[in-house]
Amino acid sequence: MLGLRSTYHLATIHRTTILRMDPPTARLVSSSSNSTQPQPTIPWREYFSLRKSRKNWERAGAITGGTGGFLGGAYYFGTVAEFDPTQQILGMQDPTLVYVLGAMAVAGLASFTGIVGAGQLWRLLKKRETLKALDLRDREFFHRIQRHRPKEIASVVPIPGSQSGMPDYYGEKINSVADYRSWLKKQRRFRITHSKRSPA
Repeated sequence: MLGLRSTYHLATIHRTTILRMDPPTARLVSSSSNSTQPQPTIPWREYFSLRKSRKNWERAGAITGGTGGFLGGAYYFGTVAEFDPTQQILGMQDPTLVYVLGAMAVAGLASFTGIVGAGQLWRLLKKRETLKALDLRDREFFHRIQRHRPKEIASVVPIPGSQSGMPDYYGEKINSVADYRSWLKKQRRFRITHSKRSPA
């Protein structure tokens, strides 16, 4: 009888342990299944449209920031800043050259700031799902560019008899599906032409 009671007691403990361990396991399986949700995506035509819009915003920010920075720098170095005309500045005798270089430096910094600021403002005006899909398409587009451009040839290698090297090495001029197809044809033509002209 004592042996039967011990066996029954151990079986009860084992059953209780299983019942206590099952719910966390079920929750773990449920959470893992929920984590594998499909990623948001957008059509390629919409992607190129968003990409072009983002470029336009960044270009406008660069122009606005650069112009404002140059005018502000020119005003500061020409009016506010006080320099002794009898002393050289950075080894330059003409202070006007220093003013121009200073204004250009401010313009360059302001232009870069305008690009970053305009890009961030553009992203703030878009939905989060759209931005996630855009980032995924950006990575996919970059991988496509890397895969289809000639890997063994640098972008600066010119073709004999031509005025430029590899056409649009980074795909910056691609703004539509038609542009992408045209880019693929140019890359194939470049690869064939270069392989024929390069020495064996």
